[in-house]
Amino acid sequence: MSRDFITKYQELRVYQLAFEAAMSLRELEYELPEREKTLLAEPMLLAARLVFIHVAAAWHKRYAYRAFITGISEAAAQAAKAQSWIEFAVTCGYFDAEKGQEIYRQYDEIITALGRMSENASAWLVRGK
Repeated sequence: MSRDFITKYQELRVYQLAFEAAMSLRELEYELPEREKTLLAEPMLLAARLVFIHVAAAWHKRYAYRAFITGISEAAAQAAKAQSWIEFAVTCGYFDAEKGQEIYRQYDEIITALGRMSENASAWLVRGK
């Protein structure tokens, strides 16, 4: 009986979800008025991108429990930041409410998945040889 193991961070479902959510936000960026490109779009997209970036970095820190947990926690914090920016953009009327809620829910799913990874961190750690 063979078991498939994840061998690289791109195979993680949470990484894939975070990447897709960031790409969806990038597409919505074009709906923002020009005056909001710097104050809203830049920090929102940075937070969105940092979610999958921190997941990738945490994957390579699986030799150290605390470093792995810190990376996962930082990814979750960035996901919450992205949600806050989405909420702001929807409230201001910059994003269609339905689209904004859809991406917001994607980040809920991401945060939940990151929480599960954190709770089960020992299962993700690389054991010494």
